[in-house]
Amino acid sequence: MAKISIQKKHSKPDQEIEALVSSLQSELTQGYGCRCKRSGNKLEIKRSGVTGTLRLHKQQIDVDIALGAVMGVLAPKIELFIKTKLDEHLD
Repeated sequence: MAKISIQKKHSKPDQEIEALVSSLQSELTQGYGCRCKRSGNKLEIKRSGVTGTLRLHKQQIDVDIALGAVMGVLAPKIELFIKTKLDEHLD
């Protein structure tokens, strides 16, 4: 089982963070077939072979995703996608 764990500090206002989460949610849904459910400061990410969360904190975003054997092959690609998206919005 492959795991993706990313922590990214930020000093962006809530409005920009909401735009980032919305963009990530859309791309994970369309690009990877994930079902994403938002509950407060937590975004749950699921699909066959994928379970994870994105948690929003005041000055940090935490992403933790576990990938099964089949989806684990895509772990480097998914991790790069998420890191790039966070860097684009938070740096």
